[in-house]
Amino acid sequence: MVKQIKNYNNTRFPEVTLWRLFLPSYFNSYENILYLDNDTIIYDDVSDFFNLVSEEKVIGAVRDFYFSMISDREDSAKYFGVKTMKNYFNSGFLLFKVAKFNELISLEEILEMINENKYIYLDQTILNILCEKYVHFLPYEYNYQKDDHWLFDWAKKINSHKFSEIKKARANIKVRHFVEFEHHSLPWEHLLVQDQWERDFWNYLCAIKTL
Repeated sequence: MVKQIKNYNNTRFPEVTLWRLFLPSYFNSYENILYLDNDTIIYDDVSDFFNLVSEEKVIGAVRDFYFSMISDREDSAKYFGVKTMKNYFNSGFLLFKVAKFNELISLEEILEMINENKYIYLDQTILNILCEKYVHFLPYEYNYQKDDHWLFDWAKKINSHKFSEIKKARANIKVRHFVEFEHHSLPWEHLLVQDQWERDFWNYLCAIKTL
């Protein structure tokens, strides 16, 4: 499948980021597939995640934090090929309903969009376009994407309603996803441990290195 990718030249995201698009086709004997980016920490029993998505949907995902905050600025939707940015989701947590996905979304469609190479966040935007009518949106805590600096110093000023929703999710995080905000915002980019999730990141990293 990946050998059919002919026109990928994104310098920010390597080609491997596209491989998640092929999971339902490659592992088509499975009922469900849970995909997580490698910059995530799980705080709940993942076996419970597989019951979250209704059968008529093809994918379970969480709205992108940043685009949720600025979703009132609808002019950005045209750059991403979607009808509205209010429902633009982040691809760091994806729960595929395999049979339904393969029934409604063809491998040919995916490859065609990859080779058109039109978007900055290519894998994420392709999924948003193809799955736009078939997404089961999960609460923010299942892909909690930003740090407190982003939440309290930026998001609170931009969109008070969305700020309140995300702040509520902060108290019950199921999956912490380290998505950057400004420079040196990720735990491996600075020396100061700024919150419990960054502390957990380093503790888990040290534990893994001893295995």
